[in-house]
Amino acid sequence: MFKKVGLQIFKQNQFIKTFSTINKQKNNTELLRQQQQQIKKTFFGGAIGSGILGYLIAFYTSQNEKPTDIQEEQNENLKEQEQEDIYDGTTKILNKGNMLQFNKEWNYNWDGKQDLANPDGTKTQRGTKYITLIRHGQYNTQAENSEDKILTKLGETQANQVGNQLKKIGINFDQIYVSDMIRSKQTGNIIAKNINQAQKIQEDPLLAEGFPCPVSPLTKPNINEKYKKEKDGKRISDAFEKYFHRCDTEEDQHQLFVIHANVIRYFVARALQFPVEGWLRMSHAHCGITQIEIRQDGTVSLVSFGDSGHMKKDQVTTM
Repeated sequence: MFKKVGLQIFKQNQFIKTFSTINKQKNNTELLRQQQQQIKKTFFGGAIGSGILGYLIAFYTSQNEKPTDIQEEQNENLKEQEQEDIYDGTTKILNKGNMLQFNKEWNYNWDGKQDLANPDGTKTQRGTKYITLIRHGQYNTQAENSEDKILTKLGETQANQVGNQLKKIGINFDQIYVSDMIRSKQTGNIIAKNINQAQKIQEDPLLAEGFPCPVSPLTKPNINEKYKKEKDGKRISDAFEKYFHRCDTEEDQHQLFVIHANVIRYFVARALQFPVEGWLRMSHAHCGITQIEIRQDGTVSLVSFGDSGHMKKDQVTTM
């Protein structure tokens, strides 16, 4: 019985294939016939209309307008349209939910100080703000309590190395900021001692480590759940708005922040008006140096990011 059924199905399939082949042949034959008629019309019209010259032009045209040439042109047009559709579709997907935005113009009033004026109506002349961001040194990640997450021996070495580098550069900082986390305070104290500016240290809990906002792409399936759990976004955003803006005075300002990797990466993305959900795409070494300039006209430049050239190769760590 199974053999009979199988044979029946096989015959049906063969019939369908044969019928399909006949239809294709018919269509091809009809297309060829139409093209040949067009060639004849072109040939005849050219011969009558322009004598021998028309005859030659018509003959040349008829020889070059072969079905294969027409088909190739159609295929090329189809490919171009497909590429345009793919590009449009990809752009729509990337722009969904205000994620990545292409060709976005620079917002000069990002800090709300673009039109700041003096009481007499004149524009305020402002200096340039130079912000130096340093990640704390390597610390004990195995400790359970926050106060026990102190610098390792290597972390102390890293802090001394970056302190010496800042001493060579010779910047006289107006303020030095650290978070309320022990690894930030330890690193800040070592650096400040190296540059003889310990009296300028100020502690701010807003600068503590955290998860600033959801990330894209996902490095782990549930990584954005951490953002919902910790809810650090508003605090870190408030920290950015507190410190990142152009100068209020005519004099240049130099500020040093000895803080944390996530906070630094978020600050950089936001200052440059990059999509902030990309902050985790950047890697920042312990005691690496990041420098940002905020100018009077509201433009911002990243001078360096995570520079670790002041340390030996075996002293550079990220974890």
